[in-house]
Amino acid sequence: MRTYLVLAGGHDVRAFSQSLHHRVLVSFAFPKTYRKLMRSRIGIEYPVSLIVDSGAFSIFNNKRINHKIGVDDYLAWMREVRPELEARFVDVRFINFDVIGDHEASHRNFRMLCDAGQPVAPVVHYGSTDEQIEEVMSAAPFVAIGGLVPLSGRKSLIRPFLDRCVRIARPYRTEMHLLGVMRPWVFEEYPQLFSCDSSTWSRPLRFGLDRYPDLCTDLEDRERAIAIAGMLATRVLLLDTPDPVWDVDVDLVS
Repeated sequence: MRTYLVLAGGHDVRAFSQSLHHRVLVSFAFPKTYRKLMRSRIGIEYPVSLIVDSGAFSIFNNKRINHKIGVDDYLAWMREVRPELEARFVDVRFINFDVIGDHEASHRNFRMLCDAGQPVAPVVHYGSTDEQIEEVMSAAPFVAIGGLVPLSGRKSLIRPFLDRCVRIARPYRTEMHLLGVMRPWVFEEYPQLFSCDSSTWSRPLRFGLDRYPDLCTDLEDRERAIAIAGMLATRVLLLDTPDPVWDVDVDLVS
């Protein structure tokens, strides 16, 4: 399973730039971070793969984000940035603009974006029925699995759902990306998964330098913190496993 590191702020961009990691995820919902990424050397000095999340979940939950942003805005933005991103990064994948809690509306957005010439990865959410999971798994070669972050510490709830996703995706050999989940047991038990992402690698930066800047006034301390985060980003690569392996016996929960 391939690991992607989420960039959640300007310090993340600087720390990632100092690492040896080569996969990154950014969100449409946080344009300032995206702009800092594009002003950096990431993807220029060495090959980097990129996933662009629509940020639909963040827009839905974060009061500080303009809730009037919708799928039409996402479509216009993709048309603007996709050529530049595909010229700069070795592999660029966009994720659908979901309507949180509404599978049918989310799938309509997926179809609309694809029909408009902007292919995206559909998302299957925790709690989906088998029929909904199959509709997503059969719709595209690369899909995302979401809604697991609030349950990330509850293996007993996540495992049956992932078992169902793997079982249903098996005939299609769908490449599956876990949104916001990078637990060691997932790597061990699900060799069929393609990739995952996490923002926790930079938590010391976001809850230290970003939230309490007055406590980090010494420039040397700030640079040291960013360098340490860069080393953590490199160490995440140790979690990487080979490409998906389907021909294995897994104790699937039906």
